[in-house]
Amino acid sequence: MKEFVSKRPPLAERKFTSKAIEDAIVRIKKQIANQELAWLFENCYPNTLDTTVDFEIIDGKPDTYVITGDIDAMWLRDSTAQIWPYIPFVKEDAKLGELVKGVINRQTKCILLDPYANAFYKDFAKVSEWKSDITKMNGRVDIPELVRYAAAKNVKVWIWLYWSQVDAQMNEAFPLYEKWGVAGVKIDFMSRDDQTMIDWYYRVAETAAQHHLMVDFHGATKPTGMERTWPNVLGYEAVLGMEQSKAGARDNPVHHVTLPFTRMLTGPMDYTPGGFDNVTKDEFEPRQEHPMVMGTRAHQLAMYAVYEAPFQMVSDHPAAYKDQPAFEFIKRVPATWDETKVLNGDPGEYVTVATSDLHAVPDGIADEDAPWFGLATIVQNGVRRAEHTLERSW
Repeated sequence: MKEFVSKRPPLAERKFTSKAIEDAIVRIKKQIANQELAWLFENCYPNTLDTTVDFEIIDGKPDTYVITGDIDAMWLRDSTAQIWPYIPFVKEDAKLGELVKGVINRQTKCILLDPYANAFYKDFAKVSEWKSDITKMNGRVDIPELVRYAAAKNVKVWIWLYWSQVDAQMNEAFPLYEKWGVAGVKIDFMSRDDQTMIDWYYRVAETAAQHHLMVDFHGATKPTGMERTWPNVLGYEAVLGMEQSKAGARDNPVHHVTLPFTRMLTGPMDYTPGGFDNVTKDEFEPRQEHPMVMGTRAHQLAMYAVYEAPFQMVSDHPAAYKDQPAFEFIKRVPATWDETKVLNGDPGEYVTVATSDLHAVPDGIADEDAPWFGLATIVQNGVRRAEHTLERSW
């Protein structure tokens, strides 16, 4: 019988423990017939308490800081979402109740400090490393020269930006980027979808279009069709992406084969696949340096055909792709398709997608009219046999 070993931190290294939660884990595990699902529940359910909360008493009141992303910062919306599963147990555990009160107290402090910000450091005096003038180069990188160098290699340059800087300077920065020859901007950490922020999305899309810049919204709300009005908008995150493998086990093969039936229904998805340190669930360990990803190499490659992402990414370190034959597929596979057909699937189990692109010319093929055809299957675990008859008259 396969043994499922807990991946939780040792008891002494856990950030917070709750007897009510531990008792619930034992009780609920017994009710889950599938041992692997029970193992996933045991590891994922307490993950916030185990690894991301910082609870203390400040001025006689509970204060709870919750790290809610892949940087040391607390998002108001996400911190609520992360403690929400524990709220039903606060009546059973007074200490857990104090932790929840601490989150409310911390959020109150944040809102009073800045009602329009959405993420905060624990130390309110800390200055973000991204607080800068986005119209000035930092002295280490000459962007116009980088653009010229990249163009000689048929590569285009994008600039990553923090959303509040774009809000403050887009009218100055975007014309400058156009002058430099920048192709697009990847804007991050909005993490809101209130009316003011949605208006901001449209202003960014329009301003970027006026200056021939493509846009990828990371740390973003889900697509709502704006890319039909502003086709320079190529992607949105709005998904638990592969970067979360650095922090825990929530990004796993079951998640991968659930996304096509959930998040992808709304539009393009900047999931950032392409992890090449491929391991099984038993071998997996979350880590910041040289992060692992669950699933096979083929599993990773299939995402490039299954997931809709006109602006595709690779998530691993450049060194991970050196001398790797599988990387040739990522380099050559189209980022958009003329036609996509879902052949079969079962949420959380598997999905098979057939694609075609009549305009892309794969490297090494002389015929300019040669199309790309793709057939990709992602499964959540193990081996699955599938037979398909592919017929198409062009």
